[in-house]
Amino acid sequence: MRLFVLALFLAGSVFGSAGNANNFHWSGRLAQGQSIEIKAITGDIHAERAAGDRIDVTAEKTGADAADVRFEVVRNAGGVTICTVYAPAGKHSLCAPGSSGRLNAGSSHAKVNFVVHVPRGVRFAARTENGYVQAVHLGSDVEAHTINGKIVVSTSGAANAETVNGSIQAATGIWQGSCRFSTVNGNIELEVPKALQAEVSASTVYGQIDSDLPVAVRTPAVRRVARRGPRALEVTTVYGSIILRRRGAPTV
Repeated sequence: MRLFVLALFLAGSVFGSAGNANNFHWSGRLAQGQSIEIKAITGDIHAERAAGDRIDVTAEKTGADAADVRFEVVRNAGGVTICTVYAPAGKHSLCAPGSSGRLNAGSSHAKVNFVVHVPRGVRFAARTENGYVQAVHLGSDVEAHTINGKIVVSTSGAANAETVNGSIQAATGIWQGSCRFSTVNGNIELEVPKALQAEVSASTVYGQIDSDLPVAVRTPAVRRVARRGPRALEVTTVYGSIILRRRGAPTV
Protein backbone atom coordinates (compact mmCIF):
# COMPACT_ATOMS: atom_id res chain seq x y z
CA MET A 1 0.00 0.00 0.00
CA ARG A 2 2.81 2.43 0.79
CA LEU A 3 4.29 2.03 -2.68
CA PHE A 4 0.91 2.53 -4.32
CA VAL A 5 0.21 5.70 -2.32
CA LEU A 6 3.63 7.07 -3.24
CA ALA A 7 3.04 6.34 -6.91
CA LEU A 8 -0.27 8.15 -6.77
CA PHE A 9 1.38 11.19 -5.22
CA LEU A 10 4.02 11.30 -7.92
CA ALA A 11 1.50 10.86 -10.73
CA GLY A 12 -1.14 13.33 -9.65
CA SER A 13 0.03 15.62 -6.87
CA VAL A 14 1.98 18.79 -6.42
CA PHE A 15 2.85 19.78 -2.85
CA GLY A 16 2.19 23.45 -2.41
CA SER A 17 3.54 26.41 -4.22
CA ALA A 18 7.15 27.42 -4.27
CA GLY A 19 8.23 28.85 -0.94
CA ASN A 20 5.03 27.88 0.92
CA ALA A 21 5.21 24.54 2.71
CA ASN A 22 1.77 25.12 4.25
CA ASN A 23 -0.02 24.56 0.94
CA PHE A 24 -1.07 21.23 -0.56
CA HIS A 25 -2.28 20.47 -4.09
CA TRP A 26 -3.53 17.30 -5.74
CA SER A 27 -5.07 16.93 -9.19
CA GLY A 28 -6.31 13.89 -11.08
CA ARG A 29 -9.17 12.23 -12.94
CA LEU A 30 -11.76 9.67 -11.83
CA ALA A 31 -14.35 7.70 -13.76
CA GLN A 32 -18.02 8.71 -13.64
CA GLY A 33 -19.59 7.38 -10.46
CA GLN A 34 -16.34 7.24 -8.49
CA SER A 35 -15.76 9.47 -5.46
CA ILE A 36 -13.31 12.09 -4.29
CA GLU A 37 -13.38 12.15 -0.49
CA ILE A 38 -11.82 14.62 1.95
CA LYS A 39 -11.29 13.61 5.58
CA ALA A 40 -10.11 16.21 8.09
CA ILE A 41 -10.27 16.97 11.79
CA THR A 42 -10.22 20.75 12.16
CA GLY A 43 -10.95 23.03 9.23
CA ASP A 44 -13.52 23.92 6.58
CA ILE A 45 -14.18 22.03 3.35
CA HIS A 46 -15.51 23.87 0.30
CA ALA A 47 -16.39 22.11 -2.96
CA GLU A 48 -17.76 23.42 -6.24
CA ARG A 49 -18.17 22.31 -9.85
CA ALA A 50 -15.00 21.91 -11.89
CA ALA A 51 -14.85 23.54 -15.31
CA GLY A 52 -13.48 20.38 -16.94
CA ASP A 53 -13.06 16.68 -16.20
CA ARG A 54 -10.19 17.02 -13.75
CA ILE A 55 -10.47 17.03 -9.95
CA ASP A 56 -8.46 19.75 -8.25
CA VAL A 57 -7.83 19.76 -4.49
CA THR A 58 -5.99 22.51 -2.63
CA ALA A 59 -5.49 22.87 1.10
CA GLU A 60 -3.88 25.41 3.40
CA LYS A 61 -2.50 24.68 6.85
CA THR A 62 -2.66 27.42 9.48
CA GLY A 63 -1.76 27.73 13.15
CA ALA A 64 1.36 27.40 15.24
CA ASP A 65 1.27 23.62 14.83
CA ALA A 66 0.88 23.63 11.03
CA ALA A 67 4.11 21.66 10.64
CA ASP A 68 2.42 18.76 12.46
CA VAL A 69 0.15 18.07 9.49
CA ARG A 70 0.90 15.98 6.44
CA PHE A 71 -1.47 14.73 3.75
CA GLU A 72 -2.11 11.17 2.70
CA VAL A 73 -3.73 10.22 -0.60
CA VAL A 74 -5.16 6.71 -0.91
CA ARG A 75 -6.77 5.19 -3.98
CA ASN A 76 -9.49 2.65 -3.28
CA ALA A 77 -12.08 0.70 -5.25
CA GLY A 78 -14.49 3.64 -5.15
CA GLY A 79 -12.10 6.46 -5.97
CA VAL A 80 -9.63 8.57 -3.96
CA THR A 81 -9.55 9.52 -0.28
CA ILE A 82 -7.39 12.41 0.96
CA CYS A 83 -6.74 12.69 4.72
CA THR A 84 -5.02 15.13 7.05
CA VAL A 85 -2.62 13.20 9.29
CA TYR A 86 -1.13 14.80 12.39
CA ALA A 87 2.27 13.98 13.89
CA PRO A 88 3.05 12.50 16.35
CA ALA A 89 -0.59 11.36 16.66
CA GLY A 90 -0.38 10.17 13.06
CA LYS A 91 0.98 6.82 14.14
CA HIS A 92 -2.48 6.13 15.54
CA SER A 93 -4.23 7.25 12.34
CA LEU A 94 -5.46 5.25 9.36
CA CYS A 95 -6.57 6.95 6.15
CA ALA A 96 -9.39 4.84 4.70
CA PRO A 97 -12.62 5.58 2.81
CA GLY A 98 -16.01 6.27 4.34
CA SER A 99 -16.61 5.66 8.03
CA SER A 100 -13.68 3.25 8.22
CA GLY A 101 -10.22 4.35 9.29
CA ARG A 102 -9.41 6.82 12.04
CA LEU A 103 -7.81 10.25 12.35
CA ASN A 104 -6.24 11.63 15.51
CA ALA A 105 -4.98 15.19 15.96
CA GLY A 106 -3.53 14.62 19.42
CA SER A 107 -2.78 17.96 21.06
CA SER A 108 -2.16 19.80 17.79
CA HIS A 109 -4.09 23.01 17.14
CA ALA A 110 -3.37 23.13 13.41
CA LYS A 111 -6.26 23.92 11.07
CA VAL A 112 -6.57 22.81 7.45
CA ASN A 113 -9.01 24.38 4.98
CA PHE A 114 -9.77 22.55 1.71
CA VAL A 115 -11.07 23.79 -1.64
CA VAL A 116 -12.14 21.06 -4.09
CA HIS A 117 -13.27 21.33 -7.72
CA VAL A 118 -15.38 18.31 -8.67
CA PRO A 119 -16.34 17.37 -12.26
CA ARG A 120 -19.89 16.44 -13.19
CA GLY A 121 -20.60 12.79 -12.54
CA VAL A 122 -17.96 12.38 -9.82
CA ARG A 123 -19.32 11.84 -6.32
CA PHE A 124 -18.08 14.01 -3.46
CA ALA A 125 -17.73 13.13 0.23
CA ALA A 126 -16.51 15.39 3.03
CA ARG A 127 -15.80 14.53 6.66
CA THR A 128 -14.50 16.97 9.26
CA GLU A 129 -15.03 17.31 12.99
CA ASN A 130 -14.66 21.02 13.64
CA GLY A 131 -15.54 23.14 10.64
CA TYR A 132 -18.23 23.77 8.05
CA VAL A 133 -18.84 21.84 4.85
CA GLN A 134 -20.02 23.66 1.73
CA ALA A 135 -20.59 21.71 -1.50
CA VAL A 136 -22.45 23.76 -4.10
CA HIS A 137 -23.58 23.39 -7.72
CA LEU A 138 -22.29 19.83 -7.94
CA GLY A 139 -23.34 17.30 -10.56
CA SER A 140 -23.47 14.01 -8.67
CA ASP A 141 -24.17 12.54 -5.23
CA VAL A 142 -22.85 14.37 -2.15
CA GLU A 143 -22.17 13.16 1.38
CA ALA A 144 -21.25 15.65 4.12
CA HIS A 145 -20.40 15.00 7.77
CA THR A 146 -19.19 17.28 10.55
CA ILE A 147 -19.66 17.55 14.30
CA ASN A 148 -19.32 21.26 15.01
CA GLY A 149 -20.22 23.20 11.91
CA LYS A 150 -22.81 24.18 9.33
CA ILE A 151 -23.47 22.20 6.14
CA VAL A 152 -24.58 23.74 2.83
CA VAL A 153 -25.21 21.45 -0.15
CA SER A 154 -26.67 21.85 -3.64
CA THR A 155 -26.47 19.15 -6.27
CA SER A 156 -28.35 17.57 -9.16
CA GLY A 157 -27.91 14.16 -7.48
CA ALA A 158 -28.63 12.70 -4.07
CA ALA A 159 -27.37 14.24 -0.83
CA ASN A 160 -26.82 13.04 2.72
CA ALA A 161 -25.73 15.42 5.48
CA GLU A 162 -25.09 14.96 9.19
CA THR A 163 -23.88 17.32 11.90
CA VAL A 164 -24.37 17.70 15.65
CA ASN A 165 -23.95 21.40 16.35
CA GLY A 166 -24.94 23.25 13.21
CA SER A 167 -27.66 23.92 10.68
CA ILE A 168 -28.16 22.22 7.32
CA GLN A 169 -29.22 23.88 4.07
CA ALA A 170 -29.62 21.55 1.10
CA ALA A 171 -31.06 21.36 -2.40
CA THR A 172 -31.14 18.03 -4.21
CA GLY A 173 -32.00 16.54 -7.56
CA ILE A 174 -34.03 13.36 -8.03
CA TRP A 175 -32.36 10.25 -6.70
CA GLN A 176 -32.92 6.53 -6.28
CA GLY A 177 -32.93 5.02 -2.80
CA SER A 178 -32.78 7.20 0.31
CA CYS A 179 -31.41 10.51 1.55
CA ARG A 180 -30.94 11.55 5.17
CA PHE A 181 -30.36 14.92 6.83
CA SER A 182 -29.70 15.01 10.58
CA THR A 183 -28.59 17.45 13.25
CA VAL A 184 -29.10 17.87 16.97
CA ASN A 185 -28.66 21.62 17.53
CA GLY A 186 -29.75 23.41 14.38
CA ASN A 187 -32.38 24.04 11.76
CA ILE A 188 -32.75 22.13 8.50
CA GLU A 189 -33.89 23.75 5.24
CA LEU A 190 -34.37 21.45 2.28
CA GLU A 191 -35.49 21.94 -1.33
CA VAL A 192 -36.45 18.98 -3.50
CA PRO A 193 -37.55 18.89 -7.16
CA LYS A 194 -41.22 19.42 -7.89
CA ALA A 195 -41.43 16.05 -9.63
CA LEU A 196 -39.97 14.09 -6.70
CA GLN A 197 -42.13 11.21 -5.51
CA ALA A 198 -40.89 9.94 -2.16
CA GLU A 199 -41.84 8.77 1.29
CA VAL A 200 -40.66 11.55 3.58
CA SER A 201 -40.33 11.54 7.36
CA ALA A 202 -39.48 14.67 9.33
CA SER A 203 -39.04 14.93 13.08
CA THR A 204 -38.15 17.57 15.66
CA VAL A 205 -38.55 17.73 19.42
CA TYR A 206 -38.15 21.44 20.23
CA GLY A 207 -39.02 23.08 16.93
CA GLN A 208 -41.58 23.47 14.16
CA ILE A 209 -42.06 21.79 10.79
CA ASP A 210 -43.09 23.91 7.80
CA SER A 211 -43.65 21.88 4.66
CA ASP A 212 -44.91 22.36 1.09
CA LEU A 213 -45.53 18.62 1.08
CA PRO A 214 -48.75 16.99 2.37
CA VAL A 215 -48.10 16.22 6.02
CA ALA A 216 -49.94 13.99 8.48
CA VAL A 217 -49.22 14.43 12.18
CA ARG A 218 -48.41 11.14 13.95
CA THR A 219 -47.09 12.49 17.29
CA PRO A 220 -46.42 15.99 18.63
CA ALA A 221 -42.73 15.51 17.82
CA VAL A 222 -42.95 13.56 14.56
CA ARG A 223 -44.73 14.44 11.34
CA ARG A 224 -44.74 12.20 8.30
CA VAL A 225 -45.56 12.99 4.71
CA ALA A 226 -48.42 10.78 3.57
CA ARG A 227 -47.25 10.37 -0.03
CA ARG A 228 -45.24 7.23 -0.77
CA GLY A 229 -42.88 6.55 -3.64
CA PRO A 230 -39.75 4.67 -4.75
CA ARG A 231 -37.50 7.00 -2.76
CA ALA A 232 -37.13 7.76 0.95
CA LEU A 233 -36.19 11.02 2.65
CA GLU A 234 -35.51 11.36 6.38
CA VAL A 235 -35.05 14.74 8.07
CA THR A 236 -34.39 14.93 11.82
CA THR A 237 -33.36 17.52 14.39
CA VAL A 238 -33.84 17.91 18.12
CA TYR A 239 -33.30 21.59 18.97
CA GLY A 240 -34.36 23.15 15.70
CA SER A 241 -37.03 23.61 13.06
CA ILE A 242 -37.47 22.04 9.64
CA ILE A 243 -38.48 23.68 6.36
CA LEU A 244 -39.29 21.42 3.39
CA ARG A 245 -39.89 22.98 -0.02
CA ARG A 246 -40.90 21.35 -3.31
CA ARG A 247 -39.40 23.39 -6.14
CA GLY A 248 -37.59 22.95 -9.40
CA ALA A 249 -34.33 20.99 -9.41
CA PRO A 250 -31.29 23.11 -8.48
CA THR A 251 -29.52 24.86 -11.32
CA VAL A 252 -26.18 23.12 -11.77
